Amino acid sequence: MTIYSDSSILTEGDVKFLLNLLPNNLELLPDIYLFENCQSVVSLIGAHASLFERYSLLKSIIQKGVFSTFNFKHNIIFIYLFNLPYKDKHLVKLHGAYCLFHEIRHHQQFSLNKQQFHSYSLNSGPYSQQWVEKDANQFAVRWMRKNRKSINEKFHLSHSSWDIRVNEHNRLRIVAN
Repeated sequence: MTIYSDSSILTEGDVKFLLNLLPNNLELLPDIYLFENCQSVVSLIGAHASLFERYSLLKSIIQKGVFSTFNFKHNIIFIYLFNLPYKDKHLVKLHGAYCLFHEIRHHQQFSLNKQQFHSYSLNSGPYSQQWVEKDANQFAVRWMRKNRKSINEKFHLSHSSWDIRVNEHNRLRIVAN
């Protein structure tokens, strides 16, 4: 497993800490790439893609507001911190941690049952309402809440009170209490 982070907000060390919070039965984790700015995405794929391919990829990530994705064909998690809707670095860090747990759940779904993972249909409603998304959101919320104390201590958030929820549209909300 490779961990790459160009971020000062969520570093490789932070990712290792978060991974250590997970159950021990998570073997063969995917490679994980975190990007704090879109230029890093271009730099990383620069030698492997044409200018048009790089432009198309960035345009798609930014226009669709993609926060993170699990590429099951290549077993890689990508987290795009620059697309998160916060200026506050603590919220970016929390949401980035959530994205990591969410995408790791997709990795589990794919690893444990490829057929069921691929069984969702774009014709049966919005992607956010598919079982794969609902399950990944529930897993990430549960894991963030279960490890709130450790996360607060590691990221120096003990002064703030927060909760993480998924609303009726299956969308993430970080709530400062």
